Amino acid sequence: MIKSTRRLKNGICGVMCLLVSMGGLIPAVVGGSPSSATISQATSTPCFDPIPNPLTAGWTQEGGGSFQVGARLLVVDPGLGANDYKTFRCADVAIFQGDVVLTPRLTLDSTFIPAADGNLGVHVTINDGANQFRVVLFREGAGSVRVKVLLPGDVFSPGFGFFGLGADFSMSRLTNGSMVLSVANPTLGGPPLQEIFNPGDVPQTTLNNLEFGTYNVAASSKTNWETLGLPEAPPMLIVP
Repeated sequence: MIKSTRRLKNGICGVMCLLVSMGGLIPAVVGGSPSSATISQATSTPCFDPIPNPLTAGWTQEGGGSFQVGARLLVVDPGLGANDYKTFRCADVAIFQGDVVLTPRLTLDSTFIPAADGNLGVHVTINDGANQFRVVLFREGAGSVRVKVLLPGDVFSPGFGFFGLGADFSMSRLTNGSMVLSVANPTLGGPPLQEIFNPGDVPQTTLNNLEFGTYNVAASSKTNWETLGLPEAPPMLIVP
C-alpha cells in the first residue's frame, strides 16, 4: 500500500489519497404518480443492471420524483421538498456471498440545484446488513463534480473530482467487509486512486440491498445513468 498525493483535475486532491494497485443515458415517462411516492417493499430477487428500465430488472422505487426509461435512464429529482427524490432498490441476499462490485457511469444535467454544502443528492449505495457504503455526487466548482463517501455524523470523505458533469467510478464491498471507492488515475499507467474503509468506518444499517438514484437532501437534479455494471436482465418471456 502506497500513500501519496496525486494531482486531480487542476489541483491537488487535498488529502493523502490511498493508492492501491489491485489486479489491476425512445424515453417513456414513468413514475411521479402518487403511488410512486410510497415506499416499495423489496423482497429478495436477483439484481440486474437497472438500465434501461429498473422496474423490469428487479428494482423497486421510492419517492415522488420521476424517471424516463431508455439507453440512458433519466432520473429526475424535481425540487427541494421532502418527497422530491427518486431512489431505486434491489434486494439480493445471494449477492453478498461474494465481493460486490459496482461500476456506475452517469452524467448530470446542467440544470441542477445543489444543497448548501454542494451535495446533489445523487447516490449509489451498497447496504450489507451492517454497513452503509454510500457514494454521493457533489458539485465541484461551476461545471464539474466530485464523488464522496458518506461517513458517520453526516460528514463525507474527501473523495475524487472529475472534469465536467460525468462520473465514472468503481465501488466494492469485499468479502472481508472492507469497502473501496476507486477512480482511474489521471496519470497514464498509474494505479487507481482509492479510498478504503473498514467495517464501522461508515454509517451502520440493517438493510441488505443495493440502491441508486437520489435521496432526500435539499437538492434538485436530472441524471442520466448509463450503467451500474451489473449483469443485464434476461429477455422477458412472452407466452403466446
